[in-house]
Amino acid sequence: MALQFIDTIAGAGDTAKAGGDKINANTVALARRTGRPAPVHCVFDGDSKFAEIKTGLQWLVCFEGLDVGLAGGELGVGGSNSGTGPGNLLSPARLTTAQELLSAHSAAGHIVDYYLTIGTNDTSAGMLPATTPANIRKFHEQYLRPQSCVRYLILVSVDPRGPGPVASASQIHTINRLYDEYALANPFDVLFIDTTGVLLDPALANVNGYPIPFDKTAVPMPVGAVTDDGLHCSNHGAYLKRFAAMPLRDLYRRKPGRSLSRALVAAGPKGTGANMVGADGRIVAVTGANTLTNGGTGAVTGLPPAGSTLAGAIDGTLGVAFSASTTMIGTDGGLIPKGAWPSVRATFSGTSGANTSGLRFTWTAFPDATIKPGDVVTAGALMNFNALSGLLGLDVRANNPGAVGGLQLGGNAVGAVSPLAQAIVSPLNGPLLMEGEDLPAISAQDAFFLTLGVYLPPNTAISGSVDLLAIFAERIGPIPPPTP
Repeated sequence: MALQFIDTIAGAGDTAKAGGDKINANTVALARRTGRPAPVHCVFDGDSKFAEIKTGLQWLVCFEGLDVGLAGGELGVGGSNSGTGPGNLLSPARLTTAQELLSAHSAAGHIVDYYLTIGTNDTSAGMLPATTPANIRKFHEQYLRPQSCVRYLILVSVDPRGPGPVASASQIHTINRLYDEYALANPFDVLFIDTTGVLLDPALANVNGYPIPFDKTAVPMPVGAVTDDGLHCSNHGAYLKRFAAMPLRDLYRRKPGRSLSRALVAAGPKGTGANMVGADGRIVAVTGANTLTNGGTGAVTGLPPAGSTLAGAIDGTLGVAFSASTTMIGTDGGLIPKGAWPSVRATFSGTSGANTSGLRFTWTAFPDATIKPGDVVTAGALMNFNALSGLLGLDVRANNPGAVGGLQLGGNAVGAVSPLAQAIVSPLNGPLLMEGEDLPAISAQDAFFLTLGVYLPPNTAISGSVDLLAIFAERIGPIPPPTP
């Protein structure tokens, strides 16, 4: 049900009864939206920075175990502003595209949160700060609210940038303040997310409001920089938006028990039910095979998890040690139940060289029955971080032609613009549950490779450890007919 406006124009407005009916109808519509079952599907739109908040949200979802749909849903304007010109937010072609996507979500009965990142190019085009929220208001009232699937418009702040004119920091601040005011004036269906706090350099000399590091405005950026070029977020900067998105975690429910039971299953190959797990299911033993290429002076000690084959490349002084370990969970109610959980720990130390790409573990996974076209296939992993810094990204995947499912977090390689800025230098701590979207298989499969990638950047100091607790995949076939 679309939200309805109350007409207050004198002489032609709604009667008291008509206005009351609309208020009642809106209350019902809002209750239905907030009460819909998860997962909520997220759509990401805006200028060339629109996908950065998606990356931050992906990290938040996996660390918090949230049930959120993030596959697809990218609808970027692409380097344009909030105006009506070709390619801009309010251009007829763009509006048609947005409406088609949202109509498809509505037809499928989905609930949608619409993330909008826009305004940077408005300042570059010399638009008055008040023009941007005025354009967004038109987009919201005329094109989002009529769509029954849209729950929230989530406005993402305009990020600090450098270099730029002294006046730009003031303009950005003004737009963000107006975004916040618009959200406060529309509490039922608008939220404002301020990313300034994770990107702005707090140095006293940073009078122009530049991002970290404020005194480095020419590429390439150094390790720890939150941008590649003074504007677009580096892999590290996009990861930090996880913390900017933290206030949103209460919008989404935790994943249902099915997800955690997948990860903590203890079975061998051809496990019971629909689970497809490598040897041991739970990662508890270090008896795997090692084919990792080590071109440096760092030591590689111990063996990878049982049933897996370790590949990839490291060099420089970077070393990695594998050991059977125990992950201690001290409190109930988290991603992993309280207790001492057997695991395999990978501990890193030293500095990677120019040819480091990271680690890739591979298991051969067998379903409980042949995968048939239409069967849903997914893959995931459960792990725990212990002050791991220098990570580039993670990937879990079930691979075979016609049956592919998985999830990538962060990057899997550095780009040419600012390669050193891709390392996530903030220490990662705590449990993380990666789980890919459920996907239908398009061909029959008897087995496939289940892989876990731990990507590492070159020429970076890497330290800390990660506990590998479980790797899993699942075939979800049709519900069997009742027994006569």
